[in-house]
This record gives sequence, structure tokens and C-alpha cells, in this order.
Amino acid sequence: IVAAILWVADVAAPWRRKRKREVKDMGQRPFETFFYQVTDPKGSSIGIRVEPYVSAPKTGQLLQAKSIFKIDYIIHDEVGESFLHLADGRGWVITRSAKDDRQLVTRCSADVEVDVAEVEGVKRKKRHSSQGEEKASRQPEELKLLKSLVDSPKLGTLSMLLDCMTGAKHISMLLRQHGAIEIISGAWSALRAQGGDPGLDEKNPDIAFQAEVAIVSTAILQRWAAVHAETLRKKDVHTLCKETLLSEGATSALVATARLWGRLATPTCQELILLVSHPNSQPTCLRPVLRSVAQLPERRSELLPLMPEPLCELVVPLLHTEAAPEAMLLLAAASESIVAPACPRGGDGCIDSSDSESEPGGGRDDQAPPDKKSKGPTATAIGGPSLIDQAAQWSKETREQRLRQLLEIRGETAADPLEKLIASEAAAPKSPDDIAAGGASPEARLPGSELWEELPADVRAQSVEETLEHISQKASEAEAWPVLFPAPGELQVGGSSSSASRSSLRFRSDFEGGNLRRVRQDSKGGLELLLSGDTNHSKACFWFFFEIENTSEAAMQLRCRVINLSKVNSTYLDGQRVVVQGPGESKWRRGGSKYAYFPNRYQIEGQGLRQLSSLGFSLDVPAKSKIRVAYFYPYLLGDVFADLRTLLASPERDSDYVAAFNLGPSPGGRPIPALVVTDFKSTALSATCPQPRLRIVITARVHPGEAPASHMMRGVLELLLGQSEEAVSMRRRFVFILIPMLNPDGVALGNGRCNSGGKDLNRTWEFPAPGSETAVVRAELERLHLSAPGIFAHLDLHAHSGRHGVFTLSNPGCTALPDWLGSCGDPLFDRSLCTFTATKAKRGSARCVSWREFGVPHAHTIEASYAKVADQSRQLVGEDLRSLGKWLVRACVAMEAQQQLDLGSASGPGPGAASGSTEAPGAQDKGTVRGQSRL
Repeated sequence: IVAAILWVADVAAPWRRKRKREVKDMGQRPFETFFYQVTDPKGSSIGIRVEPYVSAPKTGQLLQAKSIFKIDYIIHDEVGESFLHLADGRGWVITRSAKDDRQLVTRCSADVEVDVAEVEGVKRKKRHSSQGEEKASRQPEELKLLKSLVDSPKLGTLSMLLDCMTGAKHISMLLRQHGAIEIISGAWSALRAQGGDPGLDEKNPDIAFQAEVAIVSTAILQRWAAVHAETLRKKDVHTLCKETLLSEGATSALVATARLWGRLATPTCQELILLVSHPNSQPTCLRPVLRSVAQLPERRSELLPLMPEPLCELVVPLLHTEAAPEAMLLLAAASESIVAPACPRGGDGCIDSSDSESEPGGGRDDQAPPDKKSKGPTATAIGGPSLIDQAAQWSKETREQRLRQLLEIRGETAADPLEKLIASEAAAPKSPDDIAAGGASPEARLPGSELWEELPADVRAQSVEETLEHISQKASEAEAWPVLFPAPGELQVGGSSSSASRSSLRFRSDFEGGNLRRVRQDSKGGLELLLSGDTNHSKACFWFFFEIENTSEAAMQLRCRVINLSKVNSTYLDGQRVVVQGPGESKWRRGGSKYAYFPNRYQIEGQGLRQLSSLGFSLDVPAKSKIRVAYFYPYLLGDVFADLRTLLASPERDSDYVAAFNLGPSPGGRPIPALVVTDFKSTALSATCPQPRLRIVITARVHPGEAPASHMMRGVLELLLGQSEEAVSMRRRFVFILIPMLNPDGVALGNGRCNSGGKDLNRTWEFPAPGSETAVVRAELERLHLSAPGIFAHLDLHAHSGRHGVFTLSNPGCTALPDWLGSCGDPLFDRSLCTFTATKAKRGSARCVSWREFGVPHAHTIEASYAKVADQSRQLVGEDLRSLGKWLVRACVAMEAQQQLDLGSASGPGPGAASGSTEAPGAQDKGTVRGQSRL
């Protein structure tokens, strides 16, 4: 690949390098200035080019017909074309048209040049004489306010400037071009030194004045923080933020100031101590500052020696405030790291591979035994035993507080029962086998434990308790925790002795979609679950799917903690539950209890300092039985074929309306199924459908761990393959191209985001790798695009782990589909969460490529939650997603009908114009049919 690029650069463009050398040489030789006039015989204006060659891009500026302009040098190329360089530096002008060779410009005579020079001199004098007056008359009000800040900084002027910028993006751009960052930061600094505003009432104290200055200045400057952060740092804006917060305190009114400080610079730990200990500081304002410190790996070496005092004593009280997530993150970052083995999965994911590690959900672990692992560079004794002891005391106090609440519910407030509760908890068995022998969990043996369910389900409080318990564990003790899975034989360590052989628990993940790498049992009987990263991309990790077998004669309650989830925030903090399939159950259900989601101290070998999160939950496993646990309702490639067999086996099916194709094989050798659903018996042009049928493309599971997408696709299939009048009408009017599982390798391997090659396929649609899944599908989309009438809609189905309900990620101006879904009343859809952007980071996504390159007017990413419906009233189930899938199809049909009404004719819609949407960039670039699509 590198050799090919170098060859193209060396052979295909030598003329461009030659042209640049000529420009450089000519620019070094002084030329007399000449005047030229635009003399195009057609009377047209001519464009100004950026560089001196015919195919160079234009600047957007024009030289009007018959206008006279001045040049400073000329370049002649090898084919006889001449390029004139404008003396004012605006660019280049070609002398002859490249199309018909007509003369565009001619040189002026000597007399004309003298006259032009005299006229320019007169104009220049007039311009200089009246320049101040003309500028003053044409100057916008905002620039006048900006100039007044230079002469006399006042708070009132800043407030007026903020009012002008509110809701006017072009004003922000105008002010930035006139040095607003420098002027406003200078005004802020001057007002801080001034200590008060002469224009304000004398009753206003200085502290209120300084806070108001910071609020207004921050509100203005944060508009440029994303693009001009470096300029803000050079002007010491972060220093102004720091000085304001340290003097005034982190009050709720200064949240934006704290956010800007954390964005431009990371506070030192000493500054953090001063800020947290300030009497006026409030938890809400401390959150962005705490997060900024905890998330910077380089700051840990400075942060850890200060723990547990004095910083810990200031941070721990925040665990019971709005700043609890940031406080947990800071405590986890300040603790001694527990190193977990690397969890890579190599290979190509082929189904016929002889390598056991590339088998779907193999669950193998060929690493060294856990007790042989080195602590690594991050696992030094920097947390110190004092932090561990403090954390154990805090954990005990938190548990006592929870137990005291139980006693209050029962009406018992004496100290003796509380001591009995704590003592009974300490005396409870710790291992799962001991728990099974006793017949109940430690908490089940506590007096009043039956009242746990009566308490409000507060996952955040449980997360705080889990965090304190987690950081109280010693890293040296964690190395000795026994491994329950894989078994010693699977570890391939001869003669290794482990308590796993004596455990009554068995684990499996060697099935399609399975993901579980290792299970250890901690000192308190909990299970530490380590997941495998995505194949050839081990840092992406969130999907899990495994089986637990209880071989003992008694039921167990297991405390499970998944330790290497890569996302800091999750809907598990807001009510999401895992799904469980119990013994004898044919359907999945939500299960588990006592959920917690919190940042942890684990570091994966070879991945550096990355902040990981833990998911904790409790499971009940009946005696002599197996249960399966998954992140969400699993939907595998086998389920796709099973559903198709069920839907197509209907005895009422009496029409030819579906064709199935295999777009694969995938890189792993698996099929990529595709369906074409339409009424094949009726002609393309009939009385009921006078125009060529529009194409609607729906794809799913480009990200293998996003199972909600398949449940929405199941709803699409149920509607379109049904026998209802609605389905028959849709099939007569449209051609539906459905790709229910675009990434079958990733699904089979238990990946969360990538394919078997470790690539995020939804970032490769613009330039897909040859032979990849997106390359095959893109080729089909290109053929559909080049044949009339093109593609009307492309819906790419996904899932989102941080929000509830369903929403769309749409291209700019494409509001028709979200508006219709918002009006249909489906409880799952949330119109307020929809976005309408096409940023550079999303350029390789399916919706952006379909919109930009294929002219698809309705290209959307549909994001569905794993957790709850839009109003968060209940957990969503598969039926909710199937219902929404049907509404997606109805929305496309309704948009086409509305478009017909808007056009007001029976000629049918063009593929590039739709109601409520902007025209896609490639909508007018239709070409002739270059090949017959396999679809």
C-alpha cells in the first residue's frame, strides 16, 4: 500500500511539483506591475484560482466583466497556457478558457495604465480622508461594544455583548475575527485588578462583583473553547478561572467557570484541596474539576501521595452528594492498582479455524497463571496501607448506616440490635460453597434482611458502598484469589492446584455470542468476572454472555462483578438490568438485584492507564441447575434464520414477494444474509404504482453487541413478510432491501463493537477495506444508487448504552422521519434526543456516506436503548423494539405519501428531494446503470 501511494505521488503528479517550483522561482524574481482587463467575448466574469493550473480549486471570488486589475508576475506552462498572479495576493487568473480557447483577458495599453494609476491615486486619497467616518457609519453595534471594552472595561459592556451573542452564531464568528478572545480576557483581568465597577451601585460587595464578571466572561469565552482552546490558554484564561474559583469558592453560579478551567488545564492536587475546602464550595460546581483531575493519568503520581489525608477527608463526604460519581472516580484513581491479565483475542474469526482461541466464544486463557503475574509499573505501593484502612472504616460506617435504616423501619433503635446485626454479618460464611452449605446468603441470615426490598432501589448508594469495599481490598491479597474459570486443565499449567477443582460452580462461554475470559473468587466470596476484549481490538469491551452451573445440592446467591467495562457511564446506573434465562425457561427475562456501577482500580496488562468500570449484581442460582446471563436479550445469526423460517412458513403465504441472497461470505466464512421484499408478480409500472418503485434499505448489527437493533429488525420482518393489507400495499409500492446481520463474525465471537479484524465497520463506509463486510454492502448500494429511481431511505439500526428510549442521529435538516415518529405516539421514541449533524468524526458512518455520496434524502442512524422506555417508567422488552421497527417502516411510507402531496403531481418524487429534508449532496449526480445489482 505504501509503495502504491509513493508511486502515485511520484508518477501521477509531476506537473504539480514542477508548477510549484516555477511559482517559487518566479516569486523570487521582481517583475514590473502590469494592468490587465477582463475581455471575455461572452461578457462573463472569470474566477480566481488558488494555484496556477487549470484544475485548481477556486477561491470563490470573481473578476467582473471589463474590470481592470493589476498583476505582479506571469507563469507560462508547457502547453502554452498563461497564469497571471494578482498583485493584491488574491490568487491566479488564466488568460484563455480551457474549454473553447477563447481569450479571457488582455493587457492594457500604456495610456490606460497611466489613467488607472492616476484614478487609483485619487481614490486612495479620498479613501484615506474619509476612512474613519465610513468605518464608523458601517461598523456593527457588536464591534463598537468590543472597542469600548478596550478603552474602558466595564461589566455592563460585557453583559450587553453577551446579549448580542446569544442565539447568533455569526456574531460570535465576527467578534472572534476582530480579536474578541484577547479583548475579553484582557477586560476580565482588568476588572479583577480593579476590584469593582464604578458604574455599579456601591452597595454591591466586591465578591459579588467578581463572581458576576467571571460568570459573564466565561459565558462568552466558552463559545470558542472547543476550537480555540490553545488561544485561550495563551491568554491565561485558565488562570483567571482558577483565581476566581479559589477566591470566591466553587458556587453553583460558577459551574461554567469550573467547567472551562477543567477543559483548559488540569488543576493540581493542592489547588483541588483549596477549592474543596473552601466554605462556599458546592458539590455541583466541584464535579468538572474533580473529573478533570481523576481522568488525567499523569496526575496520579502527584495525587496518590496526598491520600488519604488531607484530600481523602475532603472527598469522602462528597460520596453522599451530587458529586458522588466524580468522588468515586478520584478515590479509584488514588488507590493501588490491581493488575489483570491481558484479554486479547487474535485470529480472523473463521468458523473452520483449528485455533481454539479463534473459535466463537472460546473462553480459553493461554496466559500465565494469575499468581505468577507481575504487578506491572502501575501496581506500586503508592496508595499505602493507610488508605486501605480508611476505606475499610468508611465502608463499615456506610454499611452501619444502611443497617440502621433497616432498624428504623422495624422500629428498633437500640444500640444492641445494631451490634448484633454487624456481628452476624461478620460471622457469615464467605465462599459460595459455604453459603450453599448454610442454605442462604450472609444478608439473608441478618435479622430484618427481608426488608431490603422495601428500601428505595438506589443504585448510586449501592455503587458508593461497592466502591469503598473495593478500594479497601489489598492488591497483594488479590493475587492469591483462586481461579474458578477456566479450569486448571484449560490453563494448560501442569500440576497446578486450585480451589476451582473443589468449587461447585462451573462456567461456560464456548457458544455463539459467548464472552467470558476468567472468573476469580475474592476474599469475601464475590466473583470477579473478566471479559474478553473484541477480536484484534482488546480495548473495546462491554458485551458479556455466559453460563453458570451450580452442581451443589443447595441454592446459591452469587455476588458478581464484571471488572473491565470500558465505559465510564452506563444506564446500569439508572435502572438497567441484565437478562437471565433460568433452568427450563425458553424465554429470557430481566434478573439480578443490588446493582452497582462504579469506577475501579483494575489495569489490564499492556493497555496502560485506562479507567475501567465495574458492574456489580447479585444472582440466585437454584440447586443442580444452570442459568445463562447476558448484557441484553441475545439475538444471534441462528435466530435470524429461525425467524425467517417461521415467518415464511405461514400457510397464508400465497404470493411471491421475498427473495433471499447471501452477500458473503464474511472474512470469517459466515453468510451475510440479505432479503429483497417486494411484489415480484406485479409489473414495475402498473395502475396502482405508475412510477418505478422507490428503494428502502434497512441494515442492522454492524456493531455486534448492539442486540436491540436485531429486535427492531425482527419487527420490520414481521410487518413486511405478513399477510395484512398494509403489508401487501407496501410491497406493491416499494422495494425493501433488508440486511438483518451485517457483522455475523463479530456476533458469533461475542464482540461488542468490531468485526473479526478489529475494525469498527461503521467508520469504514467511506473507504472500506477490500473483502470486508462494508465493502460488499457498499458495492450493492452503489449499484442501487446508479439505477433509477435510486434509494429513498437508508435506516441503520443501532443501540446506545447511555440513554433511554429510541432516538435518531440524523444528517443536517433531515427532520421528516424524527418528526413523524415523534407524532406517532410510540412510548419508546424520544424526539428531544435526536441530533442533526454530520461531523468529521462521523464521516465514515453509513448515514453520512449514504447522504453525501449516494444522495439518499432520508439516511438515519436509529439508536435504541438497552434499558428503559423514553419516560423511564419501565424496562423495555423485545416486543417494544419490534413495535418500533414496524413504525420505522410506516414512517418511510408516510414520508413518501407526503412528498407526493407536496409535489402536487403524479410524476413521482425525485430521489433527492423530500419533505422536511435538505437535498443530499449527491442527489443530482445520478449516472447511467453500470451493472446489474445482485439484489
